[in-house]
Amino acid sequence: GEKKKTSGGLELKDLDKNKQGKIVSKKRCEAFRARGLHRWAESVRAARVALQDEGILNGEQIVPIGGESELGQALLKRARDHFRSEALAALVDGADGRGVAAELDDRAAAGGRERGGDELLPPLQARAAQIPPARVPRRPVVPLAPLRRTALVTRVLRDANPDLILQAASLFGPWAVIGSDHPVIRHLSASGIGIQLPNQLPVLTTVMRAVKDLGLTCPVANISAPDVTHPVLATQGLAPTVGLGNVSMHLLRAHQAWRVRQAATGAAISDAPLLRLIGHHCHVYGVMQASYPDNPDESTRVFLGENGERDDLLAYEGRPFPAGSIYNVITAISALPVLSALLPDGPATRYSTPAPFGHPGGYPLHIEAGKIAFDLPPGVSEADAVAFNWAMGKLDGIEAIDADGTAHFTETACAHAAKVDPRLAEPINPNDLEARTRLLLEIVNAAL
Repeated sequence: GEKKKTSGGLELKDLDKNKQGKIVSKKRCEAFRARGLHRWAESVRAARVALQDEGILNGEQIVPIGGESELGQALLKRARDHFRSEALAALVDGADGRGVAAELDDRAAAGGRERGGDELLPPLQARAAQIPPARVPRRPVVPLAPLRRTALVTRVLRDANPDLILQAASLFGPWAVIGSDHPVIRHLSASGIGIQLPNQLPVLTTVMRAVKDLGLTCPVANISAPDVTHPVLATQGLAPTVGLGNVSMHLLRAHQAWRVRQAATGAAISDAPLLRLIGHHCHVYGVMQASYPDNPDESTRVFLGENGERDDLLAYEGRPFPAGSIYNVITAISALPVLSALLPDGPATRYSTPAPFGHPGGYPLHIEAGKIAFDLPPGVSEADAVAFNWAMGKLDGIEAIDADGTAHFTETACAHAAKVDPRLAEPINPNDLEARTRLLLEIVNAAL
């Protein structure tokens, strides 16, 4: 054209074309994206499409978001859900974590506490942004992690028709709080993993409800505190097939210690004999840090060979590893044989794995083509092994779990939790998580 500037004084270099084909200010567009407002706009568009697909809106209706109308409120709620999902998706995507932290903080500053409902996310996101990239897990191929709504998870699973489901999501990861010197975080850590059920259960429960609703028969491997979440979900008929990590990590440590023993005696180093372990999440830090418990009855149990000779020290003889991202690496390595064996054409594997059949703690299993069976050593009954892990669960803060799934906490766990907030020490039912989950998130956010 003949004009060199717009009416607002912008030149050609200051202009750009947006996705809708309109000419806009490049500077304003970049500022819009830098603040993360484009994500909110995308969430609103996605919400409109979703409501149209469900027949709640038609394509010709002009419905302002929010306001006093039922449709406006429905649109606002759906947009919030989508925005949260995308924010949590970015949290598990290490490459994008820092940018999203800034976006969520800007949303909160711009009024997100009232409109977007994201007040619980920015502090956790900011903490996650400080974690070295190696500690932040990448987004899974099927992005189940951010999805808390059963309908969304159901749709993903129905479309994927998976041979195996790997569930690895909680509302915040351990590295969001580990290493903090804040007294609140120290008391929460001292309470045991049981107090964190409101963090570990929501996403896992959503996934398992979707699996049940769809009638899927594929195995589900879960890494979200399986030794305490599976017994709770078992009361609802929602327990995953197996857990990952924990006793499998103990097994790796015992294998390595056996090889070191062989080398020390000058014997030829060969494959270790069959090792079968019975242990609990409460043992992980002692095993990883090579710290044998003062009470031998509270150690993870190691059985050598087909005859099952006891040698518990084997799990505690390795090089000590302080708590850190190396635990993630060891967890991942220990999970690979389990995941491989759970596939339809997976190899037959004898391996110690957490929380099968909804039991607390880990046990030796025979796994083949997605099926599992106990592989206990001679002289050890299933009842004895399960009773041992119920007892060890008390070291993780779980006193008992009722028939309806209500979890009761130990006196020690309650004492620490009560110093943070007495409500955290109350028994918790899996069907009534919302208030406790919000309370826990608010407490952790305030501490961070």
